[in-house]
Amino acid sequence: MAEKISETMNKKIFFIFIFIFMLCPSSPAQTLQDLFSAGEKYYNQGRYQDAITQYEKAVEIDPDFAPAYNSLGLAHQAIGTRVTDIIWFFRVATDLDPEFTDARVNLCRIYAEADQFENARDACLTALEIEPNLGSAELQLAWIYLTGLQQPDKAVLYFRRVLQKVQEPSVYFGLGMAYVQAGDSARVLETITTLRGMGEHDFATQLEDAQRAQSAPAAPSQPSAVSLPQRTSGTLIEAHAPSPPPPPQQTSPVSGQMRIRLKGSLFGSDQ
Repeated sequence: MAEKISETMNKKIFFIFIFIFMLCPSSPAQTLQDLFSAGEKYYNQGRYQDAITQYEKAVEIDPDFAPAYNSLGLAHQAIGTRVTDIIWFFRVATDLDPEFTDARVNLCRIYAEADQFENARDACLTALEIEPNLGSAELQLAWIYLTGLQQPDKAVLYFRRVLQKVQEPSVYFGLGMAYVQAGDSARVLETITTLRGMGEHDFATQLEDAQRAQSAPAAPSQPSAVSLPQRTSGTLIEAHAPSPPPPPQQTSPVSGQMRIRLKGSLFGSDQ
């Protein structure tokens, strides 16, 4: 009788352990994905600090998880973290995963915002070596060559490549500004006509003003830097990672929030 009671108790204990085991996460990888997905959800809701917390927890589980570093860069940009720290996150992401094109385009973009135009160009060119038809990299390069490096011929090349994918007014505007910078009046007029035909009178007027300023006798001999368009409509090139809003004026440094190990050549780097 005692043996039967003992056997029954052992079976109950066994099934209790099985039940508890089934309630536990099946693997660290599942927990990692859950944390990252929660971070993406918070990011898309505009809860950037909550997103950062989730991304950091994901990195604690897997310090080599490149998507978390890329998303940390985007989230820190959204809360106004200093540019050098944002660059750091994107650089770590590309160091961990050299073929991570989204992170390379984000690195290209943040370098351009920091006026590091040659670094920006190199990051986007590398992205295009990995994915030759990547529209987001082509668009970034077009503006970098136009506004940063002032190489209008190359800007024209990349704006045209983007227009083969999407007929976006802001891309026509950029192309027109590249023609202005190159001194190609006929092409400027052609682009103005195209924009007016699309009902984009604001862009067309800005191009006309830029053309008049470039043609004025008192204008400087070297072309002036071209401003980014004042307005865009719709989504031009949609990247896989969410695009952050413009950062606020005040900054909030990372200051010890991250305990992330770097890998390879990035040890000790603060750029």
